[in-house]
Amino acid sequence: MRDGLGGVLPGLERVDVTGAGASICRETLVRRMLTPVEGAASGAPRWAVDPLRSAPADPQQVTAVLNAAAVLTKELRRRSWRAETVLLGHAGDPYGPAEADYRLMPAVIRALVQARTGFAVRTAGAAMEPDLPQLRDAAADVPVTVTVVLPGLGTEVLAGLPGTEGPPAAARLAAVRAAARAGLRPEVAVTPLVPYLTDDPAGLETLFAALAEAGAAAVGLTTLRCAPGGAFFDWLAAAHPKLLPHLRRLYAGSAHPSPAYRRRLAATVTALRARYDLPRPQLPAGRDRAPGPGYAPDPGHGAAPAATGAAGAAECGVGAERQPALF
Repeated sequence: MRDGLGGVLPGLERVDVTGAGASICRETLVRRMLTPVEGAASGAPRWAVDPLRSAPADPQQVTAVLNAAAVLTKELRRRSWRAETVLLGHAGDPYGPAEADYRLMPAVIRALVQARTGFAVRTAGAAMEPDLPQLRDAAADVPVTVTVVLPGLGTEVLAGLPGTEGPPAAARLAAVRAAARAGLRPEVAVTPLVPYLTDDPAGLETLFAALAEAGAAAVGLTTLRCAPGGAFFDWLAAAHPKLLPHLRRLYAGSAHPSPAYRRRLAATVTALRARYDLPRPQLPAGRDRAPGPGYAPDPGHGAAPAATGAAGAAECGVGAERQPALF
């Protein structure tokens, strides 16, 4: 069978993995690991590798690709592969809690380094610390970017919002701090920034101060992208009904908040960047060379869906790859 994530072979049974932190963890084997990133921003990686994959509708359902490194090694050896930077963390968090049990990433990293292929890790950081020495060593041989995804500090107001599941803010800050101590110059993606809930200037100042103290090298902020009538407004009606008319006016039928709001937010963020010396992240160099002809998607091998959980909610569209309103 196929699940749209790389030509899945007949899978193994769904199993509960003790300590994996997921309600269901399914194990499977695949024919392909390199997956095209649909709608990648200009200059961003066009190919993703996801050894752990979250179900688009439920990030608590995780699929572990048991043969991830073996399949990836074969793909990277093809003459058509041009060593483009790949994204780890597009259709699932590579360092989600299940990685503590499966330990898929060390072999994946080795395969990428051996193929002289740079990579960008996007994670909430739950299980990243054991691999920090290997990531540091890899960065000496190929370009490596580590980005920790953080919805904010006071995220209790976002409880239940799709795309904000995962480790608490303190644990994510600890991941930033550990990566900085390892010499990796970690970046932080603050997403989703929700108008009227997590965007007040005092709260943003506290956030920037905490990130600077933790050793972040760069910070990008992404406002919530959500189509009218989508899951976000359903959640808002239940969680913060008094804000519903204000947010509807702010978005006014658009996927993004109003231009006036974005200008005000940009002014606040610009001042904070200067105060705390936290520039915007630089996109990993994913388009230095054109992909070889062997890496056009084949029939039935679609692009990976937008990530859920740590990397953003596909339904609400908070993933940075789909979001131009980056500050």
